[in-house]
Amino acid sequence: MPQGGGQRLAVVRIAIAVALVSACTAALQVPAVAQAQGQATFQAATARVEITPPALGFPDYYRSGYGSNAPVHVTEGFALYATGLLMVNSAGQRYVVVSTDTIGLPMSVTDQLQAMVQSRYGIPPGQLLLGASHTHSGPVLIDQPNTYITYGIAPPTPEDQLVRAYTAALQTRIMDLIGTLLSGPTEPVTATFANGVANGAFNRSGARPTVTEPSVPVLTLRATAGQRIVAVVFGYAAHAVTAGQITTWHPDFPGVAVDLVESQLSAANPGVRALYLRG
Repeated sequence: MPQGGGQRLAVVRIAIAVALVSACTAALQVPAVAQAQGQATFQAATARVEITPPALGFPDYYRSGYGSNAPVHVTEGFALYATGLLMVNSAGQRYVVVSTDTIGLPMSVTDQLQAMVQSRYGIPPGQLLLGASHTHSGPVLIDQPNTYITYGIAPPTPEDQLVRAYTAALQTRIMDLIGTLLSGPTEPVTATFANGVANGAFNRSGARPTVTEPSVPVLTLRATAGQRIVAVVFGYAAHAVTAGQITTWHPDFPGVAVDLVESQLSAANPGVRALYLRG
């Protein structure tokens, strides 16, 4: 991509991320009285693991997100993560949310993870939410949607075997993340919900160029003792393609927004975690 195009995309990426942070900040500042109707008390915990291919033993791997006659190799870039949130209600029911810096988790992968989590940890599929940021600068996974049509990867070639190996390693890493959540300490939190607004998205369809969804739903978990912010879960209805067709790993604007939210809140809220769920 020409340098000028890359610079424009970087500006868009930062602009959307900043807009999301502003929306989250506004939602966090909604008076507690206004939020009280939706308040509930839970036990909660968060955890994060890296899922960048080199961190899982794949120093040379394939980028997802853009069709190609052959897989596009990537060997370096920004770190990609899976972030987990555990919430336990007063009845002892456990709910797990996992947000990943991937283009999406195929149904075959989520089906396997749901079965494994239910078998190993006793959490049914209805209490496990597996999400993806939809970054187009993340790793290829099986059935996404069809690796041969999209990337020219046909079974049973070495390329196909590599994709299956990374996908299996990712599933193992997510299972380890959930295990960490369930085996670690939790703390009492109060859950509140509010909506922010971000006007960074646009409709690329010429048929309806003015139709966008500016809402930024924000779920905030605050420690019942001291009101420290433990976790912020937010989303946005925009396509994560601001990195362009680069050949480095990148979490796109959702990852930038997560970093900015955490850095803005961390001084007053040590250990705070942010999770992005695609709208």
